[in-house]
Amino acid sequence: MADAEGADAEAAALLADYEGADGVVGAALKMADEFHKKKLYESARRLYEYAADKRSDSKQAIVLQRKVVTTNIDLGDEDGVSAALEALRTEFADDEQLAGQVYEVGEHYRNRKEYAHARDVYQSVIEDWPGTAKAMWSSQKCIVMDIDETEDPNHPPPEIPVEILRATDDLVGNYAQLPELARVLFNIGEEYYLRGQDACRCRPAPDSDDKWPKAVAIWQKVLDSPIPNDLYSARASFFTGICYTHMKDDEAAIGVLEHVLQVWPRFEYAWNAQSWIGDCYMRLKKAGKVAPAEAAMFYELFLSLEPNDARLPVIRFNLGQCYEKLGDTEMALATYRLVLTSHPEQKKTHDKAAQRVAVLEGGAK
Repeated sequence: MADAEGADAEAAALLADYEGADGVVGAALKMADEFHKKKLYESARRLYEYAADKRSDSKQAIVLQRKVVTTNIDLGDEDGVSAALEALRTEFADDEQLAGQVYEVGEHYRNRKEYAHARDVYQSVIEDWPGTAKAMWSSQKCIVMDIDETEDPNHPPPEIPVEILRATDDLVGNYAQLPELARVLFNIGEEYYLRGQDACRCRPAPDSDDKWPKAVAIWQKVLDSPIPNDLYSARASFFTGICYTHMKDDEAAIGVLEHVLQVWPRFEYAWNAQSWIGDCYMRLKKAGKVAPAEAAMFYELFLSLEPNDARLPVIRFNLGQCYEKLGDTEMALATYRLVLTSHPEQKKTHDKAAQRVAVLEGGAK
């Protein structure tokens, strides 16, 4: 299978030598998939067509015909795409899988960033299967492509474009009855969130500040969804809190993340929410924006809930500082000594705790 000619010869030999034998269609499919992975699309198409013909009465036939369509896309054969897509729609007009298979054709175009063709296919799903889940997902993917086209990494729009907001509101209006709506909306917000993360990882980093409020704005629509969905409401709230930390609004982040812990205590990222709250309190304490008593209460709670967290030495040291500011020298000393005995490997924090012990015991400042 080193080249197209060899692939054709191998496919021809398989079909000629084993025609009619049990398992030959399955073998042809495996070979087709392997050819496709190696981008030997012509040979792959020939085998997919063979398998689709031989299994025309099976439930798998519609999937095989769709693979003929997508392999023609990979070949750049527009006439082949049109003919195969027409066959897909005509021969499987009564198949309940048809909407999903046509949707997958749109996905194939989108993954290749052939957005004009993808939009045409998605629009056909929206028009031919109105009100269905696949129509909703098709609408969502059109919005995702709009985001991809408008979010120039070097010159992104400062706010969500009006057209995207309008399309998102239309999505809510058209599919309010579908339970998957919250997931669809969450994924739209996630597009902005992931772009913000990507920008943070770049060196030199482009400005990511505009991404976080965009994600928050979309996720608010999840929370306002007409059909409540605990999983995606919890996720939208949690990641909204993370966005606030990126926006340097630690007070807002704490409020949202504490709400997550109160309403969804068994949420999959509850442990992480507690950790992020800790980070927020540490920054607020450093900036003098939180009272020592409030910070101490949080640190005590954090230590009880996260006994194995890697940041325990720093948390304990900060708790000791809170006790100092509250005038509780005995508790401060006990906390600093715990840092010395429990975390000797954390040299920087260990040395700071040792210095505070020396000061509080009357040693040199």
